[in-house]
Amino acid sequence: MYIVICDDSSHDRESLLRALRTFSTENSMDVEIAQAEDGMALLAMESESLSEIELFFLDIYMEHSNGFDIAKELRAKGVTAPIVFLTSTPDFAVQSYEVGAFFYLLKPISLKKMKGLMERFLLSYRPRSIFLAGRLFVMEDIVVIESDLKNITIYFRDGTSARVREKLNTVERRLEGSSFVRCHQSYLVNFRYVRGVENETFLTILDRPVLIRKRDFPEFRKRYYDYLKSMAGMGGQLG
Repeated sequence: MYIVICDDSSHDRESLLRALRTFSTENSMDVEIAQAEDGMALLAMESESLSEIELFFLDIYMEHSNGFDIAKELRAKGVTAPIVFLTSTPDFAVQSYEVGAFFYLLKPISLKKMKGLMERFLLSYRPRSIFLAGRLFVMEDIVVIESDLKNITIYFRDGTSARVREKLNTVERRLEGSSFVRCHQSYLVNFRYVRGVENETFLTILDRPVLIRKRDFPEFRKRYYDYLKSMAGMGGQLG
């Protein structure tokens, strides 16, 4: 699960981060948490990065941006993930739901409040999945998809794989707007698990280099580095 905390108070960000880490550890959750110092930093993220976020924590009062305005911008960009507003007063409860907010949390954030919120969120949470050849696959588990004529092999981050009868063009359309890119006629790769670029190949967390189309190598290298810059600008870190 990928979560973002957007708050211009470093103290409040750290408090929320600690509470989220404690909850995720106690519940054996694989959670990745990124931080943004203000709304502008959040909106500056690449579309591929924004599409991965599954839960936003967004402060209402920030020095250079308003949480409601940022939420409206996110919705305008097509972001549908739940938003939790952070505030020191309940006065904005009604307004928060006008932008499709999931909930709002009153500061200071305690572990008890966080547990209640996350337990409620998990009741309706479903990992982003893709349905292929009668089977359901969790997108965040997929590192690479390789095509072989009318079949594809899906390689997962735990080192396992699955072979199904499906066309790569069909899969590419279904994954549009995500962190997956079609870097070669035979490959879709998840930027989230790319660790470098070398000799016209992407190096992933698996011991499998992924070919990049030679003529498009400069473009894909730039897209990958732009993705990295976007994530670095968010202060991404493993929770």
